[in-house]
Amino acid sequence: MKILLWHPTYVLGGGYLLLTKLIEELGKHPGVTRVTAAIHRDYQELITKDRFSSKVNLAFVYTGQPIDDVLSSDDILYMVWPHGVAIPQVRIPTVCVFQDTILLDAFGAHTTDAFLGSMQQAVKDTVSRYSRVIVTSQYTKNRFTEIAGPVAAHKVDVLPHIASDPNAKILQLSTTATSSNPSSNFDHTRSTNQPFLLYPANVSEHKNHLALMIALSKRKRKDVSLTLCGYGSELVGATQLTPNPYLNRLNKTISDRGLKQDLDYRALGYVDDASSEELMDRAMGLIMPTRAEGMGLPIHEALERGLPVIASDLPVLREHFGSRSDAILWVDPECPTEIAAAWDELCNRHAELSRTAESNRSCGVTWSDLADKTFQILQEEVHRAPRSIRIPGFGSAGREPRKRWLKEVERSIKRLWRRAG
Repeated sequence: MKILLWHPTYVLGGGYLLLTKLIEELGKHPGVTRVTAAIHRDYQELITKDRFSSKVNLAFVYTGQPIDDVLSSDDILYMVWPHGVAIPQVRIPTVCVFQDTILLDAFGAHTTDAFLGSMQQAVKDTVSRYSRVIVTSQYTKNRFTEIAGPVAAHKVDVLPHIASDPNAKILQLSTTATSSNPSSNFDHTRSTNQPFLLYPANVSEHKNHLALMIALSKRKRKDVSLTLCGYGSELVGATQLTPNPYLNRLNKTISDRGLKQDLDYRALGYVDDASSEELMDRAMGLIMPTRAEGMGLPIHEALERGLPVIASDLPVLREHFGSRSDAILWVDPECPTEIAAAWDELCNRHAELSRTAESNRSCGVTWSDLADKTFQILQEEVHRAPRSIRIPGFGSAGREPRKRWLKEVERSIKRLWRRAG
């Protein structure tokens, strides 16, 4: 099978992890003869050919670039991140992984009728215009069926994109400062020996920093601080106004409740992968009071390291982590008092919860397993598609195959006319 992986957008965090792992594992799969990874050009310094097998070809593209520029004799189009990209018009089967499920349960001032209507239309378009859609939870499939109707039951597959890497180094828990990692952008001048809980998230309203900061002011274990990292988190606690009304409200709450930067919390902003690994290694635990979530990959990453977790009691997170939930303290994300109580409980029972988390490290699925299941879905679509629609690409790489195909069609029509005459 020849796969065109089309990813003309630039996303980091979980989206970047899934992209690179799936390229790597599909490139190793015995049923795959070629993976053309057409990815956004901003990845050029992050993703290099030496990371993958010889069956992987990298093509760097820009958002809005015609897909014809890279489409060749591919059997199927596969999109790991279809959000914000026009649905490709190609004559081969198409499969996408709908990741941004949090927008179906969005919170905040932006959730106008028009916004929610546009999201529902995006779901309907995705189901109707892709050959197959992969979602990462049964919860999401149920939401799709509510919006798109019974057709979603047949076109939408549930495949949790959470996997363990048995060959990865498992970092040992430590609450003391470690030596500087030269590949890290973590600011060691702000490092501290004070134990902390980590929340890796951007400052979107659904990430619920407001309730977390109120909980922080209510906690009894003030010897443990909070560390924030993620896009925009460097503005948490800023004294000047920002263009973001939610962030301004959050910062006013921090000031009104007397919370102090570098004492009660640290706000680091975006950190790279190496720094994120280091922070996870040094953290006492993970706290994730999000109000809506797609998969909750940081929870998985914390459990992989034997870290106890405080997490929102959401259906989608229960679905993903219910079998490992004895290492998780579940909280109502709308109740700061409950979050504060869980904070104190994790700190007081840290040794016990760490031992439990240690026993829950593996989720029982590897990235190779995930690639196998993805391949099966792709293969089913290739076999299901009528041969008549599998036309080679229309771009520069596909013009000659297309000409040959058109000539063959022309010859077939002439033969039919001769027989009829």
